[in-house]
Amino acid sequence: MKTLRYIGATLLAIILCVSIAACSSDDEEDTTIPTAISLVGTDWKGVNGGNCNVKVHIGNSTTCMITVYYPNSTKVYNQQECTYTYDEKTGRFTVKYSDSSEYKDYEMMGYIKGNALTVSDKYSTYTLRR
Repeated sequence: MKTLRYIGATLLAIILCVSIAACSSDDEEDTTIPTAISLVGTDWKGVNGGNCNVKVHIGNSTTCMITVYYPNSTKVYNQQECTYTYDEKTGRFTVKYSDSSEYKDYEMMGYIKGNALTVSDKYSTYTLRR
């Protein structure tokens, strides 16, 4: 009878351990730094400090397109040929605008971790999500 109680207590302890481990949060932030190849073709969206929607599309290993628009869908800025650099070791992401408008030589800097691109420009810091 003692053996049966011991086996029952052991099974109960195992079930309890497994069920507690299964209750961990699935909403944990992914902090991995993606590779440059895995960024190609991705879209990143969010809202900047001026309450404008921002979309960054990574085209290839050096170019991207940035679209900024008001919540009513009126475009504020549509940049076709931004160049960017990305450091796979640190996750540092830098974009330089290259047109002749008021945004000439404008730069955004940030870091990519998992599905979050945290960007700072001269106006604010905000996060874009993949």
